[in-house]
Amino acid sequence: MTGLRTSLRRGSALRTLAGLRGGSPSQGGGAPSIGGIPIGAPGAVGTIYENYTLSGGDDYNSAPAIVSPSTPAADYFSSRSYILPAVGQTARSARGGSITLKGYDVDAMHTGFMDINRGQPVSTFNDLMQTSSSALALKSRAATAPEKLMGDGCDIISSMLDTVGLIVGRPPCIIEAKIRIRPGYLAQREWHPSFWLMLAGPASSYTSLEFDWEATDTANPDTFAPNNQKWTTGSSNPIDDNGNPAYAPNLWDGNWHTIGFIVGTANVQYTVDGVVVKTTTVNTAQQGNRPFYALLTNHVADFQAKYNLAAWQGQGNPGNVFETDFIRVWRTTAGTHRTPLIANNAYNVDFNTPFSFAQPTAAALWGDGAVNETFEAIVNEVIAPGGNVSGGWIGLPAGITYTGGNLAGTVSDKAGRLYFVRTGTKLGETCKPQRVAINVGPNLSNVLINIGSAAGSKYDLYAAVDVGDLVPATISVTGLPSGLTFNTTTGLITNDGSAVVSSFTASVTATNAVGQSATSTVNGAVVAGTPLPVVAGLAGSLDPDNAATVTSSGGLVSAIAGADGSSQAATQATGGLQPSLVTKRSRGALLFGSGKFMDWTGIASFLNGGVGTMAIVAELNTLAAAACMLEIAQAAAATTANRLEILCVTGGTSWTARKCGPTGTFIDASDPNAAPLATPTCIIARFKTATATKMYHDRYLFTAAAGTPDVGATMDQATLGARRASGGTVSIGLEGWIYRAAVFNAELTDKQIYMLGRWAAQNWGTP
Repeated sequence: MTGLRTSLRRGSALRTLAGLRGGSPSQGGGAPSIGGIPIGAPGAVGTIYENYTLSGGDDYNSAPAIVSPSTPAADYFSSRSYILPAVGQTARSARGGSITLKGYDVDAMHTGFMDINRGQPVSTFNDLMQTSSSALALKSRAATAPEKLMGDGCDIISSMLDTVGLIVGRPPCIIEAKIRIRPGYLAQREWHPSFWLMLAGPASSYTSLEFDWEATDTANPDTFAPNNQKWTTGSSNPIDDNGNPAYAPNLWDGNWHTIGFIVGTANVQYTVDGVVVKTTTVNTAQQGNRPFYALLTNHVADFQAKYNLAAWQGQGNPGNVFETDFIRVWRTTAGTHRTPLIANNAYNVDFNTPFSFAQPTAAALWGDGAVNETFEAIVNEVIAPGGNVSGGWIGLPAGITYTGGNLAGTVSDKAGRLYFVRTGTKLGETCKPQRVAINVGPNLSNVLINIGSAAGSKYDLYAAVDVGDLVPATISVTGLPSGLTFNTTTGLITNDGSAVVSSFTASVTATNAVGQSATSTVNGAVVAGTPLPVVAGLAGSLDPDNAATVTSSGGLVSAIAGADGSSQAATQATGGLQPSLVTKRSRGALLFGSGKFMDWTGIASFLNGGVGTMAIVAELNTLAAAACMLEIAQAAAATTANRLEILCVTGGTSWTARKCGPTGTFIDASDPNAAPLATPTCIIARFKTATATKMYHDRYLFTAAAGTPDVGATMDQATLGARRASGGTVSIGLEGWIYRAAVFNAELTDKQIYMLGRWAAQNWGTP
């Protein structure tokens, strides 16, 4: 990981951004024509373009300009904008949802999921999105081991561009692209390149129309075929027949083809090389008078259960490439192409501080107050305000309003940037959207400098500081006690072994990539053992590295007291069932064997209010037998009903975070990369017990697991509630070593879980 990072210094990162982003490709990247047709030229008589005029697009003579900390108004949003609202569907970003997306989307400027590469672009992502010979090449390929760590544990890395900041078209209009798919690429392995349209500006629910040219792995592999969907409150249904290759049987022949959509008010016509091949009857205004925009994606999506990871890995770095020579958008000849008459706006606000900004009227912005407008915030990164791993927002994130031309609200969840896109069109018009950005200053509320007293103990201050997607953070610290030093390059505070066990306060200042700063006086402590970096909502904590908390005789542990300020102890009175206290990886650890366990009593507040988080750092000795690291104890030892378990080894091949319902039926979140766990691993499970919520496990960069099912009423919250009220006993034990265990009576945030993951990585070398 350190080999991919060069520095934490803000200035060098900005120079890199400036060097790679290139200029705006709007209106053809400054070129007078796109695909040989001058911008502003009428379409040829007798062709599908008759009565249309070319408004703009991109000919990819230069690299597409993608939004970044230094380019808030760039024309393109990159892959992480593919976070569809989690209403009636699975998440489709990060790990990628249920059985659908298998890849993690990257570009040359991406600093890794949750900014794991600390503000520095991951250099090996460069080949996923390139321009050459005036064409854009998007790639999907198998991830290398370091890339897998940078990409949320996904085995595939892929690419995507969202053009909602470049140009939009209101029906009637034509949106098209010239594409090439070379023969011989990996087929029937769920490769899913696509050129598709969506409506701009979701309203009060995720309500939209989708039209696609996409690869299909149904009965006819190696084909591009039309697809269409009507989205209503987050769920989709096909409008007519989908996936039929008869409409375009030769698009996978290695030649360039212009594919597109003539989007009318009463139908959408699919075109190939200037010929209409299919007509879908649909009222394109049924979801509102909104314009369409295009997306280019090169994904791997297991829609037909044909995904074969070994085939992708065997193909290696060349991967599968989806090429695009241009995108063009045509308006009606009677229509207008509108560009904003007022410059794009960017505002700086402080974290958790109310703001209100009056926006220009439609008449002032577009020269016509009668246009239909859309105004939406674009989900771009999960670490930005409102972003999360299980879905985006609908129209605007929580806490933000746009009423009467006034943009107002308070951002209190995450620092970073909110991107807004505003369009104004009439029928048959196109539009260059206006852009608004709100930069939310650094958030230091997660900083708690707890560090071990042993030489070499570390606290990851960079992971605790929140600047969202305005990376990298520049950090300074004053007031650290003697023996503690802060490294501005690594972002780590390290104990040289001389720091005295004590509490202290320090002053931390963080500055984001656009120069916003925040300073806070934070608490800290030098303590024995390996203290947690997160204690909010802590119900119980065990730290065998803190010898003062362990009661043992002859190396066998009968009790271990609570750590990090918690008072709940784990005990085992029976000698034959007691674990051993050992030194493993230079730290104290509990070694369990077959049948050995401890009862961790008094966790009465766990799952308080129906949510909770269990975390453990452990190393398995064997996967040969069923074992469980951490679980809510059973009403009777003989039953498997009503359990909550973390790192349950099943079948000797994998582990799960799982819930057993009243009848003993498992509901689990299995890790496909679990066997063997021969190194320390940080496992975090977030449980929700309300009906129709999710159960998560977190391993790599600690996000919701792919394939996580709806829990539903089988969580039987009443039974679990009764159990915790009568003592809330948790059992702890497995075939292996436990380095650390903690239980929280809250669903920790993505940031807090990331902090736990980085803490484990720094101290035990976990992934």
